[in-house]
Amino acid sequence: MKAILVAGGYGTRLQPLTHHIPKCLVKVGGVPILDIWLAQLFTNGFSEVLINTHYLAELVESHIRKSKWIDRVTVVHEPELLGTAGTLKANYSFWRGEDILFAHADNLCLTDWRAFKATFLNRAAHVKATLMLFHTSTPSSCGMVEINREMELLNYVEKPEAPWEGSLANAAVMFLSEPCLQEVLHLPEYENDVCRDYLPTLLGRANCFVNEQTLIDIGTPKSLALANEVVSNDFIFK
Repeated sequence: MKAILVAGGYGTRLQPLTHHIPKCLVKVGGVPILDIWLAQLFTNGFSEVLINTHYLAELVESHIRKSKWIDRVTVVHEPELLGTAGTLKANYSFWRGEDILFAHADNLCLTDWRAFKATFLNRAAHVKATLMLFHTSTPSSCGMVEINREMELLNYVEKPEAPWEGSLANAAVMFLSEPCLQEVLHLPEYENDVCRDYLPTLLGRANCFVNEQTLIDIGTPKSLALANEVVSNDFIFK
């Protein structure tokens, strides 16, 4: 199975650290977070990974050229950010006819990848996607999710303004079947965000996997410090 990692963001909340380094190359436990992603994916049976770039793209490209994964990674530059749905549309030839893993590469995500993949592969016939969820204490900053006893998606609200009961949030890591990707392909141009614009259409058609290990958005100095506490300098994927 292939994977697409979106990694073109500016990392503005991490400035001044990201003045000279893209967010996906910020180190956690002494290891660029992009390398943590690639090591986990290739260790768990993914065959190819596509990475989109924008901000400081040349640094990401240089990093991949020097990596041991160069033959299995495709780097695609976006002169103007397309939005996550736009990235999927622009790279139709990469996923055509296949299911994929789609993820935001600016999160520290440590999980049971085999169990996550099995949740997708063993899904019911009507289920077309599998979303990774995590527990959050800040619903107003996340895409919040309600599920039923069968772990199927019942409701999705992006950054709710009203008080939210429950703690399950979208991790922005998901398996999308080829039929789902075809639906994204036909989204109108103004609906360019997979999480905000497409996930609400999957109610009753997606199942969920709760990551009980680690999911940390490294977007702020505080969260980056927390991620470094979780991952030591002798991290297994270094």
